[in-house]
Amino acid sequence: MGLLRIPLLRYCVALAGLMVGLVLSASGDEVVILKDGFVIQGNVRKEVTSIRDPATGNSFPIAKDNGFDMIDEGPKVVVFSTHARQLAEVSKEIKLRPQYKTYTMAFNGRKSNYPFPPAALLKNNPDFNAKWHRTLEYKVPLGFERVEQQITYLDPYFCYMVSPTHMWRLAYRTSEMEPTKVRELLATHPELIEEPGKPDAVRRLALGKFMLDVGWLQLAKDDLERVRREFPGGVPKEAKEAYDTLSHEIDLATAALVVREGEIALAAGRYDYATEVLKAFPEKLAEPKQVVDATKLMTWSLAASMSRLEYPRCASRSKPGLFIFSKGIPSTPVQNS
Repeated sequence: MGLLRIPLLRYCVALAGLMVGLVLSASGDEVVILKDGFVIQGNVRKEVTSIRDPATGNSFPIAKDNGFDMIDEGPKVVVFSTHARQLAEVSKEIKLRPQYKTYTMAFNGRKSNYPFPPAALLKNNPDFNAKWHRTLEYKVPLGFERVEQQITYLDPYFCYMVSPTHMWRLAYRTSEMEPTKVRELLATHPELIEEPGKPDAVRRLALGKFMLDVGWLQLAKDDLERVRREFPGGVPKEAKEAYDTLSHEIDLATAALVVREGEIALAAGRYDYATEVLKAFPEKLAEPKQVVDATKLMTWSLAASMSRLEYPRCASRSKPGLFIFSKGIPSTPVQNS
């Protein structure tokens, strides 16, 4: 039996009010562009406070006069200034990330409002079950305490989890998590779970698409190859479009990876390595712009490798793909895909 605690009602109510009424969310994702070039996408919010209606005793959130402006991008919240010297634009038209397919799990509701135990040392770190729920056990000064945790939201960009028993929430970049654990979570989601012994091409392709959107290119390739093996006569008709789309997106991602790796190698002066990398460029599967970029990089790589010319990288942060040659070689910009 875990350590019994008396709920600190006043503290928990205040903390709950802070967590629930911290911000008023704008509808849809927006992009905040600051004048120093910093750009971030998320939900723009305003710090709020609460007022109490003496007639009903209910509390209502209102925008705080001198409150912070902030943007919630999922894994983190960034406070920014709306002063004319700092803020360039808040746009709903510009997007840094596409609309990802999201997977949610209904929150089972709060069981208690304990604060997270101070001076706690984690005793175990179990995996999440099929309901995306687990119970952590912590050592505390007077014994031990169990803290429940549930994932309620997962997309290729971030993962959100909350504790039903304690005033504790966490968010992580999905790319920071273990790919095998993410796959296990998705495989138990109601939208993706398969019947035993009955492979589902549509659901497996959805898994591959998720892996690709996270940036786990090899895992996405493995998923596509697994579908090929399990359906040797061709994928079912209802999965054909998803199969073709994922295959094409993997080809483009592979081409983009080769171009990016070639740029990095050239910028580091690794001309021979850049040449070898660019030889693997899938020209027949790439977009025309990617072919042009790869061709330019290969030309520069071969020229630099033969003559050992210096290949400095432009210091401009606004144009990370710009390279400049000297000694008569044309300076042609190559933008990152």
